[in-house]
Amino acid sequence: MKRTLVGSTLVSAGAAVFLLAWYAAFDASVPSPPSWPRPRNAARPPATADASPEPCAAPPGPSTGSLRIFAHAGGQALEGVSLDLRGPGQASPRSAASGPDGTADLADLSPGEWTVRARHPRFLPAEARAFVAAGGRPVLAIELRPGGTAHGRVSDREGRPLAGVDVDLLRADGTGPLDPPQTARTGEDGRYRIEGIPLLEWRLRFRSGRHRPWTTERILFRFPGDAHVVDAVLEEDSSSSDSDASRGVNP
Repeated sequence: MKRTLVGSTLVSAGAAVFLLAWYAAFDASVPSPPSWPRPRNAARPPATADASPEPCAAPPGPSTGSLRIFAHAGGQALEGVSLDLRGPGQASPRSAASGPDGTADLADLSPGEWTVRARHPRFLPAEARAFVAAGGRPVLAIELRPGGTAHGRVSDREGRPLAGVDVDLLRADGTGPLDPPQTARTGEDGRYRIEGIPLLEWRLRFRSGRHRPWTTERILFRFPGDAHVVDAVLEEDSSSSDSDASRGVNP
């Protein structure tokens, strides 16, 4: 009996020694990662908490717009068209003129509806509207149509041409010229020409510092391109009176 207990004890002790030796050998066979020293100024990795990045604010959009205007007559570009623009928040009109290609570009316009008035000495005035949005750049085409035409020759009683005579377009009722006025001045050959006359009744007044002024009877311009030849013969006036009561000679 005693031999059995002693043998069991020896077997158990031997098994324990074997297991300890085996675990020690296995643990030594697994290499451990080297522990490198951390630099002093090394940045620590960011925390992996539930911190979410702040949303980026969108850049502000434009607060004004621009407008391109194309002035033409029957599809042909018109250079030198005077443009006046009125829009929201504008105490005075914006002004521009069309270039050789008939266009004009205007920037920094307040959003809203803009009214554009176009004038050219050879055509009837025109008006159009355009809506400008913030950041937008619409294109507005304005067509100018031909009006009436008055042209002729101014001379003295001897038939010699008179240069430098002012020819004014007056209202038919005699209340005065247009606003803005439409006028011409004779050249060295005594000839003048006024185009873009509105299709109504008008009078022509001829004035010179050395001659008596003369005003025509009413002249009706009925359709686009309606042309009237109006010649005038002026008498010399030493008083240089500019009153329409002093009339010249109706040729």
